[in-house]
Amino acid sequence: MSIEEPTTEILAVIEGAVAWFRSVAMKGVWLESARRDNGRQERWLVPNPDASPLGAWFYELGTNRPLYLDRDSVFRYDFTEISYERRSGYSYHRTTDEHPRWGEKHDLPK
Repeated sequence: MSIEEPTTEILAVIEGAVAWFRSVAMKGVWLESARRDNGRQERWLVPNPDASPLGAWFYELGTNRPLYLDRDSVFRYDFTEISYERRSGYSYHRTTDEHPRWGEKHDLPK
């Protein structure tokens, strides 16, 4: 999406990727956080039916389930199973959607 003048093919690939990301976004949960006494920001997921869709940085191929890994490299599907050190030091989720601004810039349908 950083290409200033994308070709028709690049536009199609980006649109396909955006459609996929939107289809696998987590709905009904919000990323909550609090700063601990040690200064680190701990994060956890909480139910919230009014929350905007939340994307994960990693997904399992074939199932499209959000995937979390700790320092032991074991695949986990539950964010609460990730250590405090990783929940507070790594962002597993994304809350922004750059596509609308990018789409407007290139006159794409919403």
